[in-house]
Amino acid sequence: MVIFKTFILSNFNYCPLVWHFCSRASTLKMEKIQERALRFVLEDYTSPLQTLLTKSKLDFLHVRGIKLMAKEVYKIIHNLSPENICDLIKVKQSVYDLRKTQTAEITSQLYQVWPQIFLI
Repeated sequence: MVIFKTFILSNFNYCPLVWHFCSRASTLKMEKIQERALRFVLEDYTSPLQTLLTKSKLDFLHVRGIKLMAKEVYKIIHNLSPENICDLIKVKQSVYDLRKTQTAEITSQLYQVWPQIFLI
């Protein structure tokens, strides 16, 4: 399992929020790479991918991306992220008495920074 985490998973964990927004076809290709690597490491060539992920205590790449995004939004809302990250999303307070008192709004800075992410 160390080989899988070192050579395969480390590539998917590098900037996963960018990977998360790639096309459906690219996501399926990455899931297939993960599946093939898990089959090789676990020496299980017949089980479905869900079983392999359960054995290795991992999630689908898409699910991991959603979890990571939820953590980042939580950090931004509670000012636990660095200031430059917190500036990308603005938290608005609702004036109405509803369950949802806070909403997140993407600032224009994110649109200015977004193209530079891919140039790095």
